[in-house]
Amino acid sequence: MLFIFQADGTTRIAVAYNGLSINTLTTIETDPTGYPLDAVGFQTGYDYISENFQWMDGIELYGMHAVSRILDLRGRALAATQAAYADAVKTLADAFDPSKIMFKNPTDPFLPLTFSVPTADTATYPTGYATSKYLALPIRMPEPPTAYDSTTGQPFRISMLLQQPKRFLQTAQTQAGSATVANSKADTTSWPVLTITMAGAGSATYTAQNTATTQGAKSIVLNLSGAVNTDVYVVDFFHRKITKNGVATPSVFVSGSYWMMEPGNNVILYSNTTNAASSLTHYPAFSF
Repeated sequence: MLFIFQADGTTRIAVAYNGLSINTLTTIETDPTGYPLDAVGFQTGYDYISENFQWMDGIELYGMHAVSRILDLRGRALAATQAAYADAVKTLADAFDPSKIMFKNPTDPFLPLTFSVPTADTATYPTGYATSKYLALPIRMPEPPTAYDSTTGQPFRISMLLQQPKRFLQTAQTQAGSATVANSKADTTSWPVLTITMAGAGSATYTAQNTATTQGAKSIVLNLSGAVNTDVYVVDFFHRKITKNGVATPSVFVSGSYWMMEPGNNVILYSNTTNAASSLTHYPAFSF
């Protein structure tokens, strides 16, 4: 979810993407300036295969999964002069140009769209806001009309594809070594990143395991016997990618699965950890 205003109904909640702050509205002399948002919408896609009476006879051919989400932002571009408006339109188009974003970020073009979500849970979020983010890529470049209007501005629309149909906290949760990780803020699953720093040759059956409520015990086994001192392996569970010192190294995968972090307690265990120091990072996630 993404709100435009704070509780007072007039103070705008900051939204930023690719170095540009939007949902802003300031006044230069008597002219409003910025990119204020007027409306925010979402559409989530689900994937499933069913048969007519599966709920009655207990047959489930394929469970229902949220597979995509579109975020739609509608606002206005305003500036104090025609020249400033032209620059503002150029800046907006540049920040949300999907082809340029993909060119500059070829391995992962889904950039964080940051914002804050109001909440009554001030015990967890003392400010009354959960600083959040979506990982998003524009579907097309915004192109506001070039007719200048200093009073109402010109409308723009930005449709964005989310990498995952989930909202994440901006602050990561990191745990070094075996431990019970309390993922208590989240209400849905998220994919972790495992970093393994080596002090020499490791085990051929290094194992990282998560025992959680729903998925049960899941583990991934890696062959780290070819490691040397200072080697760093990074296991990206979402992309199912393993790198060694920044270079893709899929050959170290032995068996198992790329598991998720669930809401609640996740019991993280490492075994056969010769010369290996392990650290797990994830971002707590929410369905909306």
